[in-house]
Amino acid sequence: MGPLSVLLRHAACIFYLVIRAVDTVEDDPTISLKTKIPILTNFHNFLYQPDWRFMDSKQKNRIVLEDFPTISREFRNLAVVYQEVIANAVRELALGMVECLPKQIESVQDWDKYCHFASSPTVIGLSVMFSVSGLEDPIVGEDTRVSISVSLLMQKINVIRDFLEDQLNGLELWPKEA
Repeated sequence: MGPLSVLLRHAACIFYLVIRAVDTVEDDPTISLKTKIPILTNFHNFLYQPDWRFMDSKQKNRIVLEDFPTISREFRNLAVVYQEVIANAVRELALGMVECLPKQIESVQDWDKYCHFASSPTVIGLSVMFSVSGLEDPIVGEDTRVSISVSLLMQKINVIRDFLEDQLNGLELWPKEA
């Protein structure tokens, strides 16, 4: 494995942990919207705050919030180009989550919008990371059509797979019109 692929692997791992942290906040029904919305809105800034952590989650993955200083330190040790890709993707993801949080998914159009916000910034971010690493052509990160299609497919599969669990946790991620 060459040095570029090792750097990309490390950046992708940190990206995953940051996305897991954002998703943990969004998914936690014990966090009020009054608390959740400011956290999500500012999450990309927390990457640059060495001591930021969140200790009040009840989610199974709460360790990524409780030990966020370790994750953010590793993020800040990445090449700036990877930091920018991750911070931009996290900002887009979290702002999309905020837009969808207080709303019900009534129509298939609402579902498409939710699935786009919940997944596309991550897949686009990974595509851009592959491009900026030099291991893929620039077009992989520039042409987002394929990334968006893949992300919608993955998110819809996740919603279908997790349907019962989500219902038991009070989440309504399936369009009512369907």
